[in-house]
Amino acid sequence: NETNRKQIGGLIEEGVTSFKLFMAYKKELYLDDGAIYSIMAEAVKHGGVIGLHCENADLIECFSAKLLSEGKVEAEYHAKSRPALVEAESVQRGIRLAEMSGSPMYVVHMSTGLARDEIKQAADRGLPVYSETCPHYLTFTEESYRNPNGNRYIMSPPLRSDEDRTKLWQGLANGLIKTVASDHVCFNSKQKNQADFTKVPNGVIGTEVILPILYSAGVSKGILPLTRLAQVTSYNPSKMFGLYPKKGVIAIGSDADLVVLDPQKRVRLSVDNLHSNIDYSIYEDVTVTGYPVATISRGEVVNEDGHFTGKRGRGQFVKGK
Repeated sequence: NETNRKQIGGLIEEGVTSFKLFMAYKKELYLDDGAIYSIMAEAVKHGGVIGLHCENADLIECFSAKLLSEGKVEAEYHAKSRPALVEAESVQRGIRLAEMSGSPMYVVHMSTGLARDEIKQAADRGLPVYSETCPHYLTFTEESYRNPNGNRYIMSPPLRSDEDRTKLWQGLANGLIKTVASDHVCFNSKQKNQADFTKVPNGVIGTEVILPILYSAGVSKGILPLTRLAQVTSYNPSKMFGLYPKKGVIAIGSDADLVVLDPQKRVRLSVDNLHSNIDYSIYEDVTVTGYPVATISRGEVVNEDGHFTGKRGRGQFVKGK
């Protein structure tokens, strides 16, 4: 509403530079095109960035209702209720709204090759349109929905085809996709165990697996150079969200934030080895080669060999520009 919109400038001044908006979730978080345009136009006045969840809410409602009426309630129909074109259409529409408002736009958790192509076309026209993908889209395909624990893989946008997965890796390799982010959520197995796909809470873990998956499946396979891994996990996000040069670079005057990675260390990404507050891991059968062995924050070791060694409360709010 108008009151919320007028708060954007003050929030950006306080160092909160980005705002996430939803084209999906019709009954909960959805905003129509006019509202999205208005917020973009306000944010750009103050140097803000809009992150956009791109899925067509009306089509999702239409497809979901049809599937449910046919008794198709299993996890595999989650993906069928939100096909790739539902994302690609919304990315294209979001780009047009950003273009009209003059605002930069950041597509969150992009899952499809079609959406990647829309981003490329916008970038080729010189528009400030950027995108991220997530580790689950780089690791799994829609086949995961057909296993006995398929509900655990329900997130939105959903997992896609092997071809989409390949195109996302290509987008990272050529620098088109700027960031790998987590979209991390800790719904437990009881919460995920619902009778039909429309009732399953959306989201999976992601934070702790980003670096090992990018290194093991990307750098060590020759898909990504090591510099690209540093760009998509640190440099690019710090630049886009106004945290550079305090973050995102190793330099005098910047925070001494470093990760030490052992390229030979093999770790199974099981619930026993990960630290999220959740009773399973969708990565249970994934073993990576290359794993972080130490984390240094502002010059202090805060994690060593999987054990937290820092002090609670030492975190600092970093004001974005």
